[in-house]
Amino acid sequence: MLLDRITDKVLVFGLAGALAVSVGVNVTQAFKLHNRSVEINTLDKQINDPETGFVTRLATCRGNVATLESGINQQNAASAIVAAEGAAAIAEATVSVAAAQRETARAQREANEVLNIKPEGDNACERLEDLDGQLVGSIK
Repeated sequence: MLLDRITDKVLVFGLAGALAVSVGVNVTQAFKLHNRSVEINTLDKQINDPETGFVTRLATCRGNVATLESGINQQNAASAIVAAEGAAAIAEATVSVAAAQRETARAQREANEVLNIKPEGDNACERLEDLDGQLVGSIK
């Protein structure tokens, strides 16, 4: 009987200890669960908040990227037009320069012809009339 009482007490104390450990583990788990729940709510707000959440910020960034890409495409198109206009202007200027060079060469030849005229005559008046006649003839 004493042995049964001791066994019962050991059993009761053992069960009480197991119950205490079980309650302690359950309380610890409850605190961990609460902390995880708070952490999940905080992270969910950081992701899904309509004002500052990552989803909203990502959508804003995507919109900004689309706007920038459109602006870059427009700028590239405008640059291509300006480059084409510049190339056309350079080609036109090249043609004009070549024509001006040809005209300059022609004018220099004519000037050299005038400078090479040797007036003939016995006196200054005759030489002047001869020179005038040759110049008038070269102008026609």
